[in-house]
Amino acid sequence: IMEKPSMVSEHRSVADNVRELDEGELEDIIPQIRAMSKEVNPLLDFSIEFKALFKKGLGQCFVMDNGGIKGAAILHSYNRSGESTFCSIKTVLVERDQTDPWKTFIDLIVSCEEKAVEMGKKRVYTRISGDNPRLYRTMIGRGFRLANSNIRVIKDSDYKESSDHHISSWAG
Repeated sequence: IMEKPSMVSEHRSVADNVRELDEGELEDIIPQIRAMSKEVNPLLDFSIEFKALFKKGLGQCFVMDNGGIKGAAILHSYNRSGESTFCSIKTVLVERDQTDPWKTFIDLIVSCEEKAVEMGKKRVYTRISGDNPRLYRTMIGRGFRLANSNIRVIKDSDYKESSDHHISSWAG
């Protein structure tokens, strides 16, 4: 689990082709969400997470729309105990077949960070895989720090994530 303070002084403009998705648009991008999920692991389908986000009012969805959906992110900002001081980047999916998937990844992370500042949140959390040193270094470079750790337990399978530039926080 990584944590970053939300700071207005660190403001960075959101990329022109990243936007917040409206609930009415979700069904149109479900095929792309499923395809990007399969790039991470053939067993995953994050479309369920995106549907739940809107159905339960859990937060926001951002998409990189560059002649088609090239990436998507989920920011959880709802806390059932009431108003919270934090939000969590739950999922970031990026299509591999593009010129610079890492730029898409960073642009989606920036969108989540900027939304946290806009909502007055004090901290942003996320969970990343320890198997991915480049992702870890990228997040450290964005100002995140290691705050805690989880163990992901997989039964009767060899689970491996095959995409470098994603966050798939399906633990917990």
